Amino acid sequence: MEIKRHLPGVLLVVLIAFFSHILSRVNASFDALVISIIIGMFLGNIFAWLDIFRDGTEHALRIFLPVGIALYGAQLV
Repeated sequence: MEIKRHLPGVLLVVLIAFFSHILSRVNASFDALVISIIIGMFLGNIFAWLDIFRDGTEHALRIFLPVGIALYGAQLV
């Protein structure tokens, strides 16, 4: 089933987003977007050899990234 192939990567992306949101609440100078990017780069370098996350993260990149950019841009108005 296709969901089983995407689930680990999507869960990883959601976990990073949740953790970044919690950290952004600690101090007003922390931005969840920046924290997510830093954590994603760090984990991407560590888990680059694991193919189990690849399909889900690519799926999340195609769907969540454009929606997130649009919502982030709407917040600036």
